[in-house]
Amino acid sequence: MSDFSKVFLRKNELLDYLGLEDSKIYDSEPDFAMRVPFSYAQKIKKNDANDPLLRQVIPTVLEHEVHEGFCDDPVGDGSAGRDSGIEQKYEGRILLIAGSACSVKCRYCFRRNETCTMPSDLPERLARYLAEKGSIREVILSGGDPLMTQPAMVDQIFESAAKYDSVKTIRIHTRVPLTEPERIKLYMPTFEKFNRRFNEVIVLHTNHANELGGETPEAIAMCRATGIHFLNQSVLLKGVNDSAETLAKLSEKLFDCGVLPYYLHQLDHANGVAHFEVSDEKALQIMEGLRRKLPGYLVPRLVREIAGQPSKTPIENN
Repeated sequence: MSDFSKVFLRKNELLDYLGLEDSKIYDSEPDFAMRVPFSYAQKIKKNDANDPLLRQVIPTVLEHEVHEGFCDDPVGDGSAGRDSGIEQKYEGRILLIAGSACSVKCRYCFRRNETCTMPSDLPERLARYLAEKGSIREVILSGGDPLMTQPAMVDQIFESAAKYDSVKTIRIHTRVPLTEPERIKLYMPTFEKFNRRFNEVIVLHTNHANELGGETPEAIAMCRATGIHFLNQSVLLKGVNDSAETLAKLSEKLFDCGVLPYYLHQLDHANGVAHFEVSDEKALQIMEGLRRKLPGYLVPRLVREIAGQPSKTPIENN
């Protein structure tokens, strides 16, 4: 497998690798730092400034624009905190900030203006929280990206959750199988150790079919062989995947890899991401096109996250 220590941290390095000229649209000193693993850069088409994967990861000056209705905490993470590193928005589920680092810095990230911190005693905090609540059925690992955390820490989190019979499912939200698939091997011992104790679920964050190239299918297959269930959620992004044809290809390729489409999110209104926004009207037109092209089980649910609501909010054409 490839060397996952090789990372592009400056836009000039990435542009040179891709055979692209610099442009005024690109930002040399972004507020939200750039990070693109080499294994992900290999999936970007060379000599194509409009490549949909490149658009997701290269900083642009558009990120400095100020738009009404956009803020630093668009989904209410701050008000959902119950303990350091633990959030609870929804009944029966808790979310752990189980990592402060990301494999790739996605330019549309809703947490781009937050400081993600993972306390070193997160497994102990989780155990205390589960003991107090007694009714938590699912533990969700988020971040940052939890599969950028030390494997020993992830194993300790699983160990803590395993002590409580109420916890049936551990769900991991990650981009790592797409961006640095070789990292998956680091976590296989934990996945295998607990595959009889928990329903293990990995939710990929895949926005375009081209992200599923390279070693990604093999990484997914490795996990599925242990019984892990795979779902996918995407963000609807202008210039990346805002057509029924593009999203249909994504759903079909996901299914080829054994991954079921789950959610298609409307953009969270974080400062710096407005240039990616697709209107609800267009989103609904895209969904109608998807229903014509795909069987129902491959059509993701179009949703928006609204701070303070007890669930994701479906966007429906009435």
